[in-house]
Amino acid sequence: MTAIGLPLAILVFVYGQRRERPNDQEEIFQRLFDEYREFLKLVLENSELHLLQREVSTHELSPEQKDHRFVIFGILVSLSKRAYLLVYEERLDQQTARLLQSWEV
Repeated sequence: MTAIGLPLAILVFVYGQRRERPNDQEEIFQRLFDEYREFLKLVLENSELHLLQREVSTHELSPEQKDHRFVIFGILVSLSKRAYLLVYEERLDQQTARLLQSWEV
C-alpha cells in the first residue's frame, strides 16, 4: 500500500505546487502594480516637481523641492529593483511575459 501511496502523494503535491505557481505570480504582480499605482499617486500629489517631464530645469525648484524630487525617484528605483528581483527569469513563460508587458507605458 505504501508503494502506491507515496508516489501518488508526491504526484499530488507536485501537481498542487504547479497549480499554485501562477496564482502566486499573479499575486506578486498585483502587489507590484498596487505599489506602482501608489507611486503614481505620489507623483500626482507632487505635480509641481514636474516628475513626468523629461527636460525640466532644476534651477527653478527650491532646495526642499529638489530633495522631494530626489526621494520620489529613490522610491521609483526601489520599486523597480523589487520588481526585477521578484520577477526576473532567463526565460519567461507566456503568462509572466503578458503581465510584464502590461507595465509598459
